[in-house]
Amino acid sequence: MNRIFHYYAVKFLALRGGIDEDNAEIIAFSSQLVDRSLIPVQVDTGAGAPYVIQPTHHFGFWDKSQEDEVWIPFHFFPSGDAVQAATRLKGKRPETPELVIPDSPPVKELLITGLKTRNPYRVGIALHSYADSWAHQNFLGRNSGINRIENFNPIPPAGHAQIGRNPDIWNLNWIDPRLKPELQIADNSRRFMAAAEKIYKYLATYSRRSFHDWELVKMELEDILFSGSSGKEPSAANTYPRPNGVAGDHRLEVEFRLKLGVDELDDALWFNEALEDLPTGSLLRRGNTDRFTAAEHEIRKLLQFRRMAPRKPRDNFQESHIYRWSEAAKAQLEDARRIIKNLC
Repeated sequence: MNRIFHYYAVKFLALRGGIDEDNAEIIAFSSQLVDRSLIPVQVDTGAGAPYVIQPTHHFGFWDKSQEDEVWIPFHFFPSGDAVQAATRLKGKRPETPELVIPDSPPVKELLITGLKTRNPYRVGIALHSYADSWAHQNFLGRNSGINRIENFNPIPPAGHAQIGRNPDIWNLNWIDPRLKPELQIADNSRRFMAAAEKIYKYLATYSRRSFHDWELVKMELEDILFSGSSGKEPSAANTYPRPNGVAGDHRLEVEFRLKLGVDELDDALWFNEALEDLPTGSLLRRGNTDRFTAAEHEIRKLLQFRRMAPRKPRDNFQESHIYRWSEAAKAQLEDARRIIKNLC
């Protein structure tokens, strides 16, 4: 999934599920930020060692520590079901309890644990991992031959890297040749709607209201998603009309913004609200959310340069959204470790 689901659809579902505007925004922004917290930003709070904002995404396939610290607990939650995994993958494969399967018992446990805290930051982060169990199904969060799409592809088989963004584009149909023939066509729009239904029902339950109006909510969501398309069913090799590539996502963002009455999403907002600005032109100016910053961080690590200097907090840092989100992400990491320890 990308921001179309993790932010816009989640906010839509939260509002329709009876959650008030402020908490719906926290849930949705927390969900989206999981894809944008790319490096461990240090904050000089003046109280001993710097506070470290939890990273929840990473592009460095060479750093195996990120598999257990980032990819698996936040994006590729294991199903623990090696038997079902064997029924999906083609050919003779090793047992793969770490394979992602949508709505598996472990990822449901992770989500329910988050919901029970009634902390909207925890809820949003857990919803991201839960939604990704649909988008990232049949992959695992490691640099592993099980993820290999093509034998001679030079891109390392880390997660879904060899297939690029295909699993995360909401309206794409694509072929996964690793799977048994009857499972090879991946229909992302159906995965999107299946995840949306489950999430709506969880959020309605969270806000202590009925979810029996799902069909009406579904119609409203589909009207946003497909208003610019022909409405035809996708073929095996095609997508719902997606004019000019990412322009399709831009159209959807506008549709959701009009429906929800929200401004354009600024991924760095919570960082910039809580941390002092850096000099104009700094790669860190957008906080922790752009790939240039992530690249600089990784180059420094590889070349053993000094780490980036800690950032200065604004007043009341510990009351800020980014601090509360980071604490929630650290709590999910601990819960994920506990759940996974019993699986693999």
